[in-house]
Amino acid sequence: MKDAGERFAPAAVPSGEPSPGDGLPDAGLARPEGPNRGEGRPDRGRSIAAIVLAGGAGSRMGGIDKPALELDGATLLDRVRDAARASGCRPIVVVGREVGGGPVAALAAGVAAVTAVEAVVLASDLIRPSRVLALLGAAPAGDGAVLVDPDGREQWLAARYRVEALREALAALGEPAGASFRRLVAGLELAFIPADRDAIADVDTWEDYERAKGAEHD
Repeated sequence: MKDAGERFAPAAVPSGEPSPGDGLPDAGLARPEGPNRGEGRPDRGRSIAAIVLAGGAGSRMGGIDKPALELDGATLLDRVRDAARASGCRPIVVVGREVGGGPVAALAAGVAAVTAVEAVVLASDLIRPSRVLALLGAAPAGDGAVLVDPDGREQWLAARYRVEALREALAALGEPAGASFRRLVAGLELAFIPADRDAIADVDTWEDYERAKGAEHD
């Protein structure tokens, strides 16, 4: 659910201007929710946005709209969005399926919709988003911080980045469609934070979803 004063807007519309569909959940567009304000944010004096990527094809689950799956009475997307809101992130931008080209292209759309100093970048199918945000709570010293699973795999969509560093990396990359996250961030100074499997668990398969429904959550 949206807070009073929060709104949806296509990425091409500045957050301070009305949109023709203002107030409607136009899923699929990069849309800021709420003003870019700082009260309650994790680091006092720092502006932190949240960019939630919700445009995956869900191919391992038959093409289902994964963010719309429900867990504990709320959709996965709402759980991630609510966790970001509770942590003080403003604005919250959701990038959905209408922004094609893969996660880097989706990130580019999200970055274009924010003016914050930093942004947490989150997958929309995280099972315990509050734990992810807690691990990312401290401001990174360099260009960002990325969670790493126990097998050493970087979780690019459970991370916190300096927005200007992302803008520069995207400009240097060129065409974002089809590009890999590893290539995008290759030149960034990143900290890597170990995370246990429960903290970064997401829903990739129906088995993951059934397991999540029977587990303890945030």
